[in-house]
Amino acid sequence: MVGPEQVTTQWHFWFVELLVYILLAVGALMAIPWVDRWERRAPFLFALGLVGVALLSRYDLVDPGLPKPPPVFWIFALGWALARARTNLHRLTVSLITVLTLPGFFNSTVREVTVAAGILLLAWVPALPVPALLRRVTGWLAAASLYIYLTHWLVYPVLLPVSQVLAVAGSLVFGVGYWALCRWAPGAWTAVKTRRKRARPALARTGP
Repeated sequence: MVGPEQVTTQWHFWFVELLVYILLAVGALMAIPWVDRWERRAPFLFALGLVGVALLSRYDLVDPGLPKPPPVFWIFALGWALARARTNLHRLTVSLITVLTLPGFFNSTVREVTVAAGILLLAWVPALPVPALLRRVTGWLAAASLYIYLTHWLVYPVLLPVSQVLAVAGSLVFGVGYWALCRWAPGAWTAVKTRRKRARPALARTGP
């Protein structure tokens, strides 16, 4: 929002930046008492209303004044409606909106089909069986998804000339490793400080 409109390295984290803006805006909206009461009284209809408003920017009927890439608030609102869906009619409504509005958004059929398939799975499939051997790996990938997103810019372009498969695999492995490091480092530092604190009284007792 405040950086250059030209596509530079500063755009690598545009999705995270827009998500921050959306969360701040939604937090301010829900702080209004009557809006909060409305959402609690009719949660699905409220979310559906947000989808309708957000689609105005999706189809450039209203310009929110943000630089490109295009605003993604309608996808956030669609996820909100999906989370509030309690009946088959609700889930069918979300599914139809997904199928009708995603085509053409990313200018990539593969990406649009992937996103649509993910939303439809969330809508209609409460659980997916996973082989025992893959549960730990899929758990790691799920937990590390944000870290993979944040670091793949460092790995994917380097390995892409060799192989696209290798580039994807390398990005996943690097992201999971970064996630594991971020989880391990604070605990390791805390353990070191704890050992130092315990060692000081012992040194004091054995001193002159």
